[in-house]
Amino acid sequence: MNTLSKEFTLGTFFNEDPENYVKLRKQWSKMVNSDTKDQLTMAHHIIYLILIGKNWKKAVTLPTNKNKVANHYKPHIDEVKERWGGTFTKQNILRSFEGTVTSEMYDNAGKVTDFNMSEDAYKDLTNVDK
Repeated sequence: MNTLSKEFTLGTFFNEDPENYVKLRKQWSKMVNSDTKDQLTMAHHIIYLILIGKNWKKAVTLPTNKNKVANHYKPHIDEVKERWGGTFTKQNILRSFEGTVTSEMYDNAGKVTDFNMSEDAYKDLTNVDK
């Protein structure tokens, strides 16, 4: 999946209602500017990018910083598909978005991408041995 058209995004995730799209954008802004922004995980960021139609794969790039490379920091796209940061459950992700992301939207995001968004896909990023 690359960047999705606004028409596709509105039809697939927001039931053709642009107001729901605006609500999601406002909720995301509230989340990333809150005192609890440190609790947002990779899963939050990726689901948001998918729902607004951005190419979520660009969010995961190989590092160029020499210190990160020296410390074996390798967020590869295959690892992201299998691993999530923080405590992951579908309900926790949905609760964080305070009703702006529904279960149906979440499930459709997984269908549109090749991203495994099941709880079985969860593995703590801190245990990466690669």
